[in-house]
Amino acid sequence: MFKQLMQMTYNDSDEQVLNAIDALADFWCHEKAVEERLIELTINSSIQIKQAAVLALAKIAIAQNK
Repeated sequence: MFKQLMQMTYNDSDEQVLNAIDALADFWCHEKAVEERLIELTINSSIQIKQAAVLALAKIAIAQNK
């Protein structure tokens, strides 16, 4: 599941990328690769995906600080 979600962030529609971002932030926040990919998405994506990636990074930071 993890690999499939990560792959979805590369070459699927914006809607699928957004769904993958949410799932990765919720269930795979302990994986360093998720943070790295989210950072990449804040640079090379549409505004909507950039916003979702930033929110996901914030969600991960909050989860890690609990």
